Amino acid sequence: MSHFESKLGIRQRADERGQRLWFLLTLLLAAPAAHAAEPCAPLAGQVVSVEGAVELSRVGSAGFAPAGLGDLLCVGDTLRTGPFSRAEVALENESVLRLDERTI
Repeated sequence: MSHFESKLGIRQRADERGQRLWFLLTLLLAAPAAHAAEPCAPLAGQVVSVEGAVELSRVGSAGFAPAGLGDLLCVGDTLRTGPFSRAEVALENESVLRLDERTI
């Protein structure tokens, strides 16, 4: 095996690892988006602005997790803001709910 062929084999293995890494990253990034897109009935609104510490607790859930832009909110979900934090929710009736800091 020549020096060139040796380098080519290393490069091919690195390319294969890179492809696998991109595939795994795509799966990891798509999973939260797929979860956020799950419909609920009835739909209450969607998070359209997040500033600071904004957390969401799903109906039937025991704890809070960070809320993100585009999160769909179902009736019974709880959104809360921490100190120096704000959020906006576009409601189904086309109004906007603005939450200031330390709001539940």
